Amino acid sequence: MALVRAFFDGFERLAGIPQDDPGLRTDLLDTAMLRPLGVLTASMGFLMMSAAAVWFTRAHWAAVWLSIDILLLTARFVPALRAWRSQRRVPRRTACAILLAACAMFATFGLGCAASFLTGLEELRIASALATMGLLAGLATRWAALPRLATAMIVVVSAPMAVAIGLLSGFLAALFLVLVVGTAVLTLQNNKTLLALLAAERRALRLAETDVLTGLLNRSGLEAALDRHAGRAVSLLFLDMDRFKAVNDRYGHAAGDEVLVAIAGRLRLIFGTQPIARLGGDEFVAILFGDEAELVDQVVTAVCDAVAQPVRICGQQIAVGVGVSIGVASGMLAAGETAALLAGADAALYEAKRARAKADHPGGRRRARAAAIG
Repeated sequence: MALVRAFFDGFERLAGIPQDDPGLRTDLLDTAMLRPLGVLTASMGFLMMSAAAVWFTRAHWAAVWLSIDILLLTARFVPALRAWRSQRRVPRRTACAILLAACAMFATFGLGCAASFLTGLEELRIASALATMGLLAGLATRWAALPRLATAMIVVVSAPMAVAIGLLSGFLAALFLVLVVGTAVLTLQNNKTLLALLAAERRALRLAETDVLTGLLNRSGLEAALDRHAGRAVSLLFLDMDRFKAVNDRYGHAAGDEVLVAIAGRLRLIFGTQPIARLGGDEFVAILFGDEAELVDQVVTAVCDAVAQPVRICGQQIAVGVGVSIGVASGMLAAGETAALLAGADAALYEAKRARAKADHPGGRRRARAAAIG
């Protein structure tokens, strides 16, 4: 397994696939021809060319070429179909296997087209030239996410044809090579454009899921985080600041914003990489997954202690204090039950608020637990 992993890691580095950003790597691979329909339609030109060579020449090399094409198409199509049926993104290793089979198909295609051109048959010469240029154009666009691999395949595909054309005419070979170089340059330019588009898309998504004031998740970001963790044990903490309205009324909204930013920073220190969201106003939601969900009581205590610490506002000149009421909902997070879990935590928060009317706990330590979800 270690050898296989090392092989695929090496292939990705050679292909120019980013290793330090899994999200970008997945997005880039998704732009390549990895889905069944894409694999099938992209391979039709290969099969038509090799089949034409068999039809016009009746030669053994043409039959071998067609057989190899069918085998390599199967090697690309079957894993793509399996991934598509699972209704998820193509796994990393499956994507690399499909790309490797495609590289082998490109190599045989370049050799087959050159052999077809050298037959001297006018139909095969025209067909092989058109098919080669079509493949080069496809590499410049559909494989722009993989600049090193795409450029290498452009060389592999075009080199045999350049030799074959050169045997006919030096001028035509020079013209062909100019077109090949232009295609390689276009591939690199398309890669820069693609990276810029993906970066812009990721920034837009991040902004759409981020609370502008605190930098925490907003409601959309919270729902997306919960959806990504469906099927896991989870505890959801619904937090509502106490006495926050008094700070707003006395010192103004700018001071209230300072308090919210300070509280958000304290929550980050407590929850670390676990998702935290501000739903609006002075309401926050934090999520605990897996083993950490079992530590909810300790976490609630830590949150109450942190929030109870004074917050200095108005240029550090004034110290104000707020408290917090916490509702907790725990259970297994099933797909599509995000709203139910949020409603459970909200109900528990309401119970915590109602408990305040009977007994006001020191330091704003008010919490209630909802019935388990799932």
